[in-house]
Amino acid sequence: MELLLLIWHILHKSLELTFRNNCDDTKIFADEYSITMAISSLIDNAIKFTDKGSVNVILHKDKNDDLILDVKDTGIGIDKEYLDHIGRKKWGTEKPMMELGLVSQ
Repeated sequence: MELLLLIWHILHKSLELTFRNNCDDTKIFADEYSITMAISSLIDNAIKFTDKGSVNVILHKDKNDDLILDVKDTGIGIDKEYLDHIGRKKWGTEKPMMELGLVSQ
């Protein structure tokens, strides 16, 4: 989704978009294009499927010092038939390059 379209969705829907960085200066060693696309897709989908309310993006570390990016929204959520697939490693690949886990709350 282009940046202007993203901004239009936020303003048109009167969404509150917040980003909170709870980490100190942190470096991520990853393919810049791939990580940008993955994070952009998560945020784009949160905005796309949220008609009113908020989208909150929070960067923090867990107890093992792993970097966690939470994207929380007040949108429609994930259909129950797909909930069993959440948190599984990539389908059809021998060795995943990045593990992506989604949590429905």
